[in-house]
Amino acid sequence: MATRFPTFFNTALSSSQSSSYLVRTTTGNLYAVLLSNNGRVVEVYKSLDNGSTWNRVDYSNSPVALNTIGLVTVAIDGSNNLHIIAAATSGTSVIYIKFITSTDLFSSREAIPNSASSFSSGSIAIDSNGNPHVALAISGSNTVRYNNRVGGFWRPVPVTVGSPTAPTNVDIQIDQNNNPQISYINTAAANGATVALGNKNNASSFTV
Repeated sequence: MATRFPTFFNTALSSSQSSSYLVRTTTGNLYAVLLSNNGRVVEVYKSLDNGSTWNRVDYSNSPVALNTIGLVTVAIDGSNNLHIIAAATSGTSVIYIKFITSTDLFSSREAIPNSASSFSSGSIAIDSNGNPHVALAISGSNTVRYNNRVGGFWRPVPVTVGSPTAPTNVDIQIDQNNNPQISYINTAAANGATVALGNKNNASSFTV
């Protein structure tokens, strides 16, 4: 699971990124996913010495967004590859980016279908087969949306999860049965926190 970078690392690496996430490979290398250039460029940094020094990798192929990115998050799979989602603050689709750590190169960039909307948070998790699963809290339509890339392509229509009011703090994890579980905060509910359980790996519905 990704962990937010401490502020002092943000300052050391770049003065303009608005989000950063850190993962560690099974070989012990650290990777940080950052935003720079006023939040319009997704950058990947690598450390071979437990965070003492950092180098930006695949500089020339860093994905550039047309609008300011308001969301970036990353998960790592069993082959040590990075799976990144990034979304502009409004008007464009959420972008999925894969980064191969064995070559330190970006390998793909895809728009997740029907993901353009006003969002408050997002999360990505990887199942045991290396497939990404994504959850987005859509504040503009009071929904949480789920999508995945099971079978080699994204669902053309995402699955709606619950009917929260102004959802936020969404998170997605894969359980011991390889099924997605989503949690989020329903800001209008008395207890606030909600967990939704997917019915299968390629989930078509969630039990709230």
